[in-house]
Amino acid sequence: MKTTNTKWVLGHKVTPHDTTGNYDLMFAETPAGVQGHLPMCTILLKNHF
Repeated sequence: MKTTNTKWVLGHKVTPHDTTGNYDLMFAETPAGVQGHLPMCTILLKNHF
């Protein structure tokens, strides 16, 4: 297992995870009191949720 590369993005903790390459996976945590949601980028993506 590779080390994770957790980043803080506009107050949200975002951790990407390695996959087989057929898709991308990230886990986002939002602490209490943070206003707004993570910005979404759908360029070149077929599906996201």
